[in-house]
Amino acid sequence: MNYCVITLDLIKSRKLKDRGGVQEELKDILKIINTKFAQMIKVPFAFTLGDEVQGIANSLEDSYTLIREYQRLLAEHYMYAGVGYGEITTRVSKRSGEMDGPAFYQARASVDYLKKEYERIHGNTLEERFAPLVYYTFASKKTTIVVNNYLKMIELLKYKLTDKQKEVYWLLFETDTYREVADMLSQSKSAITQKVQSGNLEEIRAGEEGFIELLKMVENSYDNKGGMLNV
Repeated sequence: MNYCVITLDLIKSRKLKDRGGVQEELKDILKIINTKFAQMIKVPFAFTLGDEVQGIANSLEDSYTLIREYQRLLAEHYMYAGVGYGEITTRVSKRSGEMDGPAFYQARASVDYLKKEYERIHGNTLEERFAPLVYYTFASKKTTIVVNNYLKMIELLKYKLTDKQKEVYWLLFETDTYREVADMLSQSKSAITQKVQSGNLEEIRAGEEGFIELLKMVENSYDNKGGMLNV
């Protein structure tokens, strides 16, 4: 049986001015997500090493929804989100730190990849640049390439959003109507529509829905064909 392991790690957390405060904030976020998305979580998220957090999703298709919620709640701090999908060779426990197997190795490989890419792209420059912060690793190299190329396009569009566009983007998860978003922000409906259009928010949301469907297809291909993506 295959499992979906998610490993989260704050970027350069040791350099944070208020590292202790951020850790407390992250603890509160863990409680919120473990409770709010309990039906999507097989093993609750918990701290493992330092500022690293790990948990196991009930299914591969649930993983992006969980990661996106972490992105929303921890919006002021960037983090790596590495996902591994594969077998667990030990007994399934209530704590991820007590387990081992390919799913964990692949999640670690994902985080390591993200860290190397971040350093390669940023180097010593202080200039803000896009770098992938979410990555999936599978036993199939073909599947890994297809999934991450699709995901990178979505995350790049989200990276380019202005603060005001991001605000609308997140509120659209609470309501599907522009009018309600406008009321929440005390703005006109036309102002919200303008932000949606200029930020390509509907296209981003459609892309995310498509990505979740892709993850579902990948999961089914693993169950039926040993992990070879058949699309």
